[in-house]
Amino acid sequence: MDFMRRAFISIKAKKGKTIVLFTLLLVIFSLVFTGYAIQKSTKQSAELARKQLGAKVTLQINQEELMKKSQSGEKINEKDLIIPSADIDKIKELPQVDDYIVSSDGAALKGDLKPLPAKKQDDVQGGMAQVSGTDANGKKIETPSFSIKAVNQTANLDSFKDKTDKIISGKPLETSDKENTALIEKQLAEKNNLTVGDRFKLTNEKMRQVEFIVQGIYQSNKKIEPQLETIEMALPGNKFYVNIKSAKDFLLSGGIEKAEFTLKDPLEINTFIDKAKKLTAVEDKDLFQFDAQNSTYNKMIGPIERVASFSNIIVIITLIAGGLILALIVLLSIRERKFEMGVLLSMGESKVKLMSQFLAEVLIIAALAFSFSCVLANPIGQAISNQMLTSEITKEGNDENNSMKQGTEAVMLGGDEEKEVKAEPIEKIDVSITSDIIGEVGGLGFILIFLATTMPCLFIIRLQPKMLFTQKD
Repeated sequence: MDFMRRAFISIKAKKGKTIVLFTLLLVIFSLVFTGYAIQKSTKQSAELARKQLGAKVTLQINQEELMKKSQSGEKINEKDLIIPSADIDKIKELPQVDDYIVSSDGAALKGDLKPLPAKKQDDVQGGMAQVSGTDANGKKIETPSFSIKAVNQTANLDSFKDKTDKIISGKPLETSDKENTALIEKQLAEKNNLTVGDRFKLTNEKMRQVEFIVQGIYQSNKKIEPQLETIEMALPGNKFYVNIKSAKDFLLSGGIEKAEFTLKDPLEINTFIDKAKKLTAVEDKDLFQFDAQNSTYNKMIGPIERVASFSNIIVIITLIAGGLILALIVLLSIRERKFEMGVLLSMGESKVKLMSQFLAEVLIIAALAFSFSCVLANPIGQAISNQMLTSEITKEGNDENNSMKQGTEAVMLGGDEEKEVKAEPIEKIDVSITSDIIGEVGGLGFILIFLATTMPCLFIIRLQPKMLFTQKD
């Protein structure tokens, strides 16, 4: 172990080189620590964002793709716009699924029921006129008075979970319902003298009547735009929730339009989507999309992902540049110490121990730099990440303000609005140096130092003492 003693002597004697190496390695370790810590914190923040958004995945028509196909003149069959029941049955059996809801929107004519009256157009500023007309035979076309939400169950619908709709008597619709069950709004039930257990008939556009049993009465607290108050079908009180098994004749599409799967673990969303896509048998898979509030999720984690990507680039550049500079310093040090090496080799010192001495010198300095960087990396990394993240959030905000967006709000009468979680971009990353990061950076640093030190030393193997004494720089 005599080479270790010589290593300590050399470090103490060559203070200038020692300070340069220490500074270089301190910078390398600090930047690598920062990069690793930011990436780990980004992953944790992304997981928290996904948990915050919940574990719900929606399968429905991709409206953008549908519009593209329509504009291109491509023929689209109605059957291509519904989700096959067989696909739902397969997907719901995946181990990630905890519960599911299938739904479709429809409408019913007045028939024997009395709808809640809409306001007159003159009474509402900007009110929308009730659409009416005649068919080719001159027969008057009756406008639907009721909206229908066909589902397999209502307990997990957003409107019931957030108490916008609340059951006040009876029970909710369930997947196990055997009869043509329905929920009716309180005001509509009172107007038509209906109570739980009563039967009523809904009339479709072909004047066919289907009988339903009142399984429950709910009260709606939903608020609508004043313009919609002039349309009977748009009034919350004129909305029925019915068992989807019995609603085929009233559906606009004739089948399942949307399926919502609640997963056991939000972090399993990507795994679930990958497996679910393989189970769908629809011919045109581009028309359907699995959505887990992707736009909101991307908005939340977009800035921190860009910061993590940039930090990853910093780590790579630091390792490459730092390794090359370190190798150059070692090479110059070796060239300056040819006489020393010649003396040691002539005294019988092995070339392996000579190389070990140079490696030991760098490792000792690296150990000190590594210790200091462990202490400094946390505040440095936090300051760097905060600055980078603030810059990314500001840039994203400016992009949103400068982009001209022509918003169009499509009012789906009888349909539920998509309730998107309001979420702002994550504004802070909690950078912390964990034992895992220390181990990873330490291992990576050792490999870097080993390669950057031993590579320049390899030419020592071919040298003889005589050559070292006589060779000039």
